[in-house]
Amino acid sequence: MTHGTEMMNTDRALHTVDWDFSHAPVNNGIHAIHPYPAKFIPEIPRHLIELFHPSDSSVVLDPFCGSGTTLVEAMNMGLDTWGIDINPLACLIARVKTTPVPVSLVAGTARRIITMAREQMSKNTVNVPHIPRLDHWFKPSAQKAWWYPEIIPVGAPGRATTPSQTRYDRLTLLL
Repeated sequence: MTHGTEMMNTDRALHTVDWDFSHAPVNNGIHAIHPYPAKFIPEIPRHLIELFHPSDSSVVLDPFCGSGTTLVEAMNMGLDTWGIDINPLACLIARVKTTPVPVSLVAGTARRIITMAREQMSKNTVNVPHIPRLDHWFKPSAQKAWWYPEIIPVGAPGRATTPSQTRYDRLTLLL
């Protein structure tokens, strides 16, 4: 294939996408973990990676990764990623977004929190604030679910993590 033909194919592929993305959800999933100015909407890198999917052994490099949107989208497609940014906050957000949380950690922590909450509720030691018109907005079954939630395990892509660094990053981002 000649360079000119390749460029024409690229141009055609780019014109098949409606780049408006007006239907796209705002602040969805992991991308909503922290605000970041001029955040890249995930649909753009997602579509570009789908259109020009590198081989499965390729690495996606984002030299101005910001909050890691392209990195997350590439990882969701099973690709390895590298991101670089000069902004330390951007690097922190990107690290947190691209470091999977082990399901066992999430499930175990959730169970402990639920157990503690149920114990406090059974002792009537929890001060539940008054919520005006609560019955108007939520059925009794939904209100009860707040106090007795079910634990639903969620899978995470496997990627090696350093537990102490992961905890530090998440706590830093929360602060």
